[in-house]
Amino acid sequence: MTTVTSFWTDLEEGQEPPPLVVTPEMEMEWLRNTRNMMLTETDWTQGADVPDSIKLPYQPYRQSLRDITNTYSSVDEAVFPTKP
Repeated sequence: MTTVTSFWTDLEEGQEPPPLVVTPEMEMEWLRNTRNMMLTETDWTQGADVPDSIKLPYQPYRQSLRDITNTYSSVDEAVFPTKP
């Protein structure tokens, strides 16, 4: 098995590494990870002690984030909602 480290050291002088291939699965994983990070950043807005004036504007935003992987099938098409 060739490790990443040995792959790069096995290149001959002047030899270019192969191009990075990004699959649709990798793109969707990035989309899910980014969405999850954005949801985590706003989890505090839904606490029981948070006033409705903060909580309510974040609910449609967070729902849009949860729906993003069902709404878009490609990272190129995806549009993240604007945080309130």
